Amino acid sequence: LRAFLPSHSQCALGFEFEEKKIKQFYSSKNCAIFDDEEIENLYHLIKEGL
Repeated sequence: LRAFLPSHSQCALGFEFEEKKIKQFYSSKNCAIFDDEEIENLYHLIKEGL
């Protein structure tokens, strides 16, 4: 995942998330499905964009 756009891990060199979780996140707008480490990784992605 790079800038909240799905990509191949070898292309983006960023964090990896399960495709199912990302799709559920986009449809529900609820991040409760992610564990603490995934939330921290999402936070780092957000910080990169600021």
